[in-house]
Amino acid sequence: MVDVVLRGRSEPMAAALGVVRKIIRTGQGDGLVITGEAGIGKSALLTAVLREAGRLGAACGTLRADRIGRIVPGGPLLTALRDGLDPVLAAETAEPLAALAGQPLRLLDAVAAALEQRAVERAIVIAIDDAQWLDDLSAFVLRSLPGRLAHSPVAWLAAARTVDLPFLAGAAGDAPLCRLELGPLADGDIIAIAHDQLGALPGTATRQMLEQAGGNPFLAVQLIGGLRHAQARGTDPDGLPGELVRAVQRQLRTLPSQAVELVRVAAVFGEPLPLDDANELLDGLSAQAVAEAADEAIDAGMLSGERGALLFRHGLVRESVYAGLPARTRQFIHLTCARHLREAGSDALAVAAHAREAITPGDEAVALLLADAAGEAVTSMPRTAAELMLTAFGALRPGQPNWLALGERCVKLLSLVQRCTDALAVADKLMAYVDDDEAAGRRKARPSGSWSPPTPVRACCRPRT
Repeated sequence: MVDVVLRGRSEPMAAALGVVRKIIRTGQGDGLVITGEAGIGKSALLTAVLREAGRLGAACGTLRADRIGRIVPGGPLLTALRDGLDPVLAAETAEPLAALAGQPLRLLDAVAAALEQRAVERAIVIAIDDAQWLDDLSAFVLRSLPGRLAHSPVAWLAAARTVDLPFLAGAAGDAPLCRLELGPLADGDIIAIAHDQLGALPGTATRQMLEQAGGNPFLAVQLIGGLRHAQARGTDPDGLPGELVRAVQRQLRTLPSQAVELVRVAAVFGEPLPLDDANELLDGLSAQAVAEAADEAIDAGMLSGERGALLFRHGLVRESVYAGLPARTRQFIHLTCARHLREAGSDALAVAAHAREAITPGDEAVALLLADAAGEAVTSMPRTAAELMLTAFGALRPGQPNWLALGERCVKLLSLVQRCTDALAVADKLMAYVDDDEAAGRRKARPSGSWSPPTPVRACCRPRT
């Protein structure tokens, strides 16, 4: 294994190595369950512990469970026992075990016997990463092995995002395994990681960016990687590092499709996303399917649940999910959010925030939605209302069915908020269109010269000289 500098984890490292040294010293089994959110450093801790355990003379096996691996009964456990440069079990011992996958009790007996015999020669350390994804057969065997091997020098190290690990509820003898929860790293540890990778102490701007990681080593390392690449190119980092966006996208792809859709909607909607709103926004899914998707996203560490609403565990994750969305997908979700909020009677600015991001040139439906929001906000936020109305009008083109009517609304609103220069500019565009001979065929029903700026613009804006 490649040596890594493990910052800020001296106490967890000491606790885990204490378990390894204890089984070597006493010849009795023991174990430790390490929990914490995604990216908090559980895998890095296991890697460091296994490296030191190997140096202490133990035979080490490691398995990393995942969703895909769950379709192979017993696969992760058997892989951990037979793989590696110094496998726990020799090939001639490990290979016959696969044939027992359809017979759980016989497999349990065979694995227990093989490990007990091997432990006579060397202490054994079995590390189980992402244990929450273990398949049923591996979980069944592991639920019984610690008790069966309580009097053999075998250490069980499990890392998971949840503390609910029934397959490791019992361990050496009848006592439960000790539990250790990893929390966020301190700011000083994050800065030390940056120094390790950048070769110098980070400056003020870099430190402020790293603070957004909230002590999560995974996010911090991705940010530092982006800074390092920008440093190598001799450029300043611009926005979110691509490494972080790609890393979050890789995590997202491990989720079921419905959970992915929910996470994307949550990233666009903003925080918090009430589950009731999620049900409406994902109208192709049942409430039960949305609830299950939420559980999947929470279990994966992407989201957290609080008082019937969904939030991202880290703002950087939300930003990365948002940045990784194709432009058209992002616009579609924004439009869906705007329409939902409008129908729900939400605040005009909440509607406008999404409509503004959803609007594309020539999109009359969204332009009218944005104009309506501007009209509702004109009294309380006149400047914002003016910008929203100008955005709505600017999206349409002369000749579109609602262009002239929306232009009139724009002039009126701009006049009311004393944006006279802008009001006159829009009025000039409307007058030019009405007076255009090429438009004569489109205005037969309107007498020539019948359009004129509405009263507000004539009242508040003086003729220009």
